[in-house]
Amino acid sequence: SSAARAAASARRLALRAADCSEAFSRASWGMQSLDREGQLQEIMTNQVNQATAGAVQTTMLINALFTFLILMGSALVLNAVAAVAVAVTTVLLFGFLRPLRKRVVRNSRALSKAQVAYAGDIAESIRVAEETHVFGVAAAQRERIERSVQVYNKLFFRSQLLSRLAGKLYESLIYVMLVAGVSALYLVGGGQSASLGGVILLLLRGGTAGQMVQGAYQGLAQSLPFIERTQDTIRRYVE
Repeated sequence: SSAARAAASARRLALRAADCSEAFSRASWGMQSLDREGQLQEIMTNQVNQATAGAVQTTMLINALFTFLILMGSALVLNAVAAVAVAVTTVLLFGFLRPLRKRVVRNSRALSKAQVAYAGDIAESIRVAEETHVFGVAAAQRERIERSVQVYNKLFFRSQLLSRLAGKLYESLIYVMLVAGVSALYLVGGGQSASLGGVILLLLRGGTAGQMVQGAYQGLAQSLPFIERTQDTIRRYVE
């Protein structure tokens, strides 16, 4: 259920944040001093939150994959041609969207880095607020924060755009393949196929299940850089 998934997600989030806090507290001062101000807070909040979302996407991916396999098994019983068509279409579309997924991962990695830098800039601006007024460098400080905000906003917007673009593109192509597949089956069967309605339903359900697999995998790939950063941070503190 949604409540159970939310509870499990919150528990994973709390555990990863606790692991990061414990590892930092046990690290040497030399290692602790290397981090910018605000970095630990960013890691333990936004970065861990995004990493936890990846765990949720993994669960959704497994569920969607089982649903897809069950539908394919049912399709084989009703119409083997339809089952093969759905399977081949899903694989082809999955490969077709691979370059877009790789771009999403690269953008997510840059977004993760920008979030940490942005948090550091904010924390440092607060710490040196008095010095900023004394030495009259408020304008330079504002420009620095503005640049961080622009970089973060640009990467965040691009991340959301690419993520939604992949899902909608997959959905559109599925409907195109559905129309083509139904037309081909109708022509081959001479319009006399008694199971044409069932075949159409299987094609639609199979395409939807494939879209769920694609969406969950896309979400997992997008969360991967945040998972890596969180794990690398904890490993660095432990070592």
